[in-house]
Amino acid sequence: MEENRNGAPGPEGRETFEQLLGEGGLLHHLFHHSTEGFLALDFRTLYTVEVNDAFCRMLGRARAELIGQRPDAWLAPEDRATFWREAAHRREQESRQYEARLVARDGTRVPVLANASTWSAGPEGPALSLVFVSDLTCLKRSEELTEQLMHVLESFPGLIGMCDGNLNFLYHNAYAKELLGADRAADLTVRGCHPDWAFHIMREEAFPTAANEGYWVGESALLDQTGREVPFLVTVVAHHDHAGGVRRYSLVGIDQSVQNLAEEKKHRYAEQLRSISRLISLEGLTSLLAHQLNQPLAALGNYAVAGQRLVPRECPESPRLQALLDNIQRETQKASDTLVQVRKFLKGEGPDFHSLDLNDLVRRLPPFLQESTATGRVPVRLQLAEGPVTVVGDHLQLQEVLHNLIHNAREANREQRPEDPGSVQIHTRRRDGEALVDVVDAGPGLPPEMGTDVLVRPFFTTKKGGIGLGLWVAYTILEGHKGRLEAFDNPDGPGATFRVRLPAEG
Repeated sequence: MEENRNGAPGPEGRETFEQLLGEGGLLHHLFHHSTEGFLALDFRTLYTVEVNDAFCRMLGRARAELIGQRPDAWLAPEDRATFWREAAHRREQESRQYEARLVARDGTRVPVLANASTWSAGPEGPALSLVFVSDLTCLKRSEELTEQLMHVLESFPGLIGMCDGNLNFLYHNAYAKELLGADRAADLTVRGCHPDWAFHIMREEAFPTAANEGYWVGESALLDQTGREVPFLVTVVAHHDHAGGVRRYSLVGIDQSVQNLAEEKKHRYAEQLRSISRLISLEGLTSLLAHQLNQPLAALGNYAVAGQRLVPRECPESPRLQALLDNIQRETQKASDTLVQVRKFLKGEGPDFHSLDLNDLVRRLPPFLQESTATGRVPVRLQLAEGPVTVVGDHLQLQEVLHNLIHNAREANREQRPEDPGSVQIHTRRRDGEALVDVVDAGPGLPPEMGTDVLVRPFFTTKKGGIGLGLWVAYTILEGHKGRLEAFDNPDGPGATFRVRLPAEG
């Protein structure tokens, strides 16, 4: 190779090149007006014979600075070995291709693709090495931008796909592969990944609109790899060719289930805030009622006591009158105690816990247990456990729970059979460290919207004229007793069962 690095380009090299171009000919025009860089080298010495304007612009140098120089004068130092290694094969190969970096006048590196070939002037052998040089700056930048774009597409937290005019997918991003299943995504069509109703929208509305107007935005759904429908907000963009036909479509989908869940939570929080506001108002109303009713209730109690003293003992009806007055006094005191208890409950004050027997608590429900079918009301039948079923709790609060459940059960029986409503069953038992009370009705069963979340929601009701506080109060009281309330349809007949579960004492 040393002989190639010594000496200077002879005049015969330039004359040969000028003869090759031909003044005013086609090759002369292409050489000087091409946007690709071009240079001619003396085959023996590899000194530059000629360069065109495009190559000068690549390096920011004048033609006179390049003529008579070897290429390694403007090659990046790390690429010179590559150049000389390729040059060593110029006698063996008529054409070679390799990448290199040139150094411009301002020191910047210019990546290029060099296509070198040899040209022979006659029988004496090769005379020139001809090199076409393509500036790879834009190509490299395009490759970098493409790589960055692919990174964005693959990391996008939504579906991105591309399909041809026949709606066969050409590309899926990573999100789509994970949603649809990597194995099936490769051969999936637009038809195969949509439920029927969504595909109808895409075929009849989305793609035609995008083809005519450039894009379409609307709601659709996809089938994930398990067959579940996932709601999506989809954007379809049509890409047209020069003739105006659709060459392909791009699709971008945003999973709406997350947004729907957020909106549902927002709606639930708003309902809770409204409920809290109503409860605050209810607490004020309860305080007002307690203040207004305590005085007449106290007066009723006093009248009952006075009546007991005035009834003559010798009166034939004295025992019955005394019993009625006793009931009036007892129920008056119960009403007063209930107002106090409800007010304490709404204000969040703690209950008065003590040991009590649920059997005894159930027996002391006179307003319900004294009802009979003869008066057109619903009787209550008891099936109490043998022996005490003891818990620790507030007897007034637990009594309020049972009052609410029994009242609801009676209403359910009347709704199902107004003429012959049947009885409400109450069962108590102890099981696995728990005390259970079942209130069983023979009504129409639980409504479809009845679920655990309904029990914890105040003001929810399916009854006309109801305010929706009974079950919520019962649930909240039991929660304060470390218990819970359950509801389910009766497995062996009509109606539903509401079950109270409390930790058993001992």
